[in-house]
This record gives sequence, structure tokens and C-alpha cells, in this order.
Amino acid sequence: MRQRASREMDMNVTDLRALRFVIAAQRRGEPVTPRGLAEYLEISTASTTKLLDRLSRTGRLQRQPHPHDRRSVVVLATEGAQEEVRERLTRVHREMFEVARQVPEHCRGAVRDFLLGLAAQVDEPEDAAAAAATGGDEGATPGGLAARR
Repeated sequence: MRQRASREMDMNVTDLRALRFVIAAQRRGEPVTPRGLAEYLEISTASTTKLLDRLSRTGRLQRQPHPHDRRSVVVLATEGAQEEVRERLTRVHREMFEVARQVPEHCRGAVRDFLLGLAAQVDEPEDAAAAAATGGDEGATPGGLAARR
């Protein structure tokens, strides 16, 4: 979904993640600094500077002086960027909902359980996943990948 939305918006997935993070923080009234954005994205501050330059050049983000720290700046999403993200993601979510509606009602519980189990495995800590993949059980969670071998 993110790849499709980022492709349609002519930006990479990391740029879209950054934009969504900034928009969400703005809605909560929380300032986003370049350093905070770098930490969230787990990228270097140099990469963050390039990302901010790209998104500023396309009119999606802007930098403004930090309201409480004159040595810093905050990053804000423009109104146009907020509308663009809202439009794209609303359409994608609507399409996903239509696919979900096609699942027969009597199967939805099983599909839900399957997806929750799958998500739990994807979110499993790397140590547990590595141990399970190598046949070890250090760090593996009960009922996790190692238990299913």
C-alpha cells in the first residue's frame, strides 16, 4: 500500500513515511525537528537533510524556526501535502475495504485470526525470528516460529 501510494505521489516510501509522521505530529500539536524525524525514520541526519530538501522543493514540507528553541527548526507539512496524502490514502483504504467486504461473512473470523497471527510473526523481535530460522530457541516466543517447526 505504501509503495503504491508513494509511487502515485512521485516520492519514495521513506519520504511518504516522513510526510505521514509530520502530519500526524501536527494533528497532535507536537513539533517535529529534523533530529526527531531522523530518529523516527532510523536514518542519518545527513539523509534527513536530503529528504527535507526534496520534500521542501516539491512544496510538501517547510522548515520554520522552532517556537521555543531558537537554535532549532520545526518541520511542517503544507496544506497541499496534507490534502494529497488524505486523498491518496483514502482511496487506497476504500479499495482495501472493498476487497475485505468480498470475504464471506462466515470466514471473516478465520481471516482475522490468520492476519493477526501473521502480523504477530512479522512484528516478532529479530532475535526470536533469527533463532527460529536457525532452529535455536533463544529469544523465541512461546507459540512463535520455533514452536511451529
